[in-house]
Amino acid sequence: AGKYSDFALECDGTTFPVHKVVVCTQVEAFAAACKVGFKEACSGVYRIDGFQSSTVGYMVEYLYTGDYTTEYDCKDDIESSSSKGKTTSHPNPSTPILSEVLIAHIQVAEIAEYYQVSRLNTLVDKVDKTLQMPWSPKGFAKAVELAYRVPNAESLRDKIAGVLVQHLDDFLDDAPESPFTDDVSVRVLRVMRKASQASAKSIQALHSECKSLKKELARERQKQAQPAQHAGTSRNRLRLDGSTLSATSREILAIARRANHERRLN
Repeated sequence: AGKYSDFALECDGTTFPVHKVVVCTQVEAFAAACKVGFKEACSGVYRIDGFQSSTVGYMVEYLYTGDYTTEYDCKDDIESSSSKGKTTSHPNPSTPILSEVLIAHIQVAEIAEYYQVSRLNTLVDKVDKTLQMPWSPKGFAKAVELAYRVPNAESLRDKIAGVLVQHLDDFLDDAPESPFTDDVSVRVLRVMRKASQASAKSIQALHSECKSLKKELARERQKQAQPAQHAGTSRNRLRLDGSTLSATSREILAIARRANHERRLN
């Protein structure tokens, strides 16, 4: 990217050669700095403070390509390729934990909000994918803190809150680190957890009782069906006999009528 570059971004001792036609058309702050009268217009260097150089690198990559790849994404791809077709029950010690990857994406969200890179929509998919990684509470409290520092990041916070709900036990019982910064929140959540556990037990007991009642009802219906079958058989027999008797009676009556008619003719 350094070839024919006419501008540079500098962060934490790292310089990123860029092209004004690329970065200034997407970031208003860079475009404003290049105007006459600003020191950046003279030096050709825009200094970025308050962010890690890696985060600036991800932003630059996005401005050029429409996407970005963190160092953890690269590591994950390499390990996935090398372990393809193999099964192991022990995680690779070099595999990044969830919070490391999540924090990298949150920092990208923060710099995107700061510099109004509104089209950085790939972040949502990356966060969703990250939250599907194997769970680890380590460092997650830091990720929560960063997420709540980013303005206009309601969707991101909701996703993280959803994960917290699933893993409350890791943060409520004397956890070494907690995303809940006040004692009131912790106490309220503990009470809510107890109530939820009690409700779950009640529902399970009702479910078991319902199954028992269904079995008992099925047995009772089976008992009632057996006498009904016998009664039905008897009724069928009576109908058959009645039908036979009625037909015979009609035949005898017809014969008697014919005989009586013949006598009259004679």
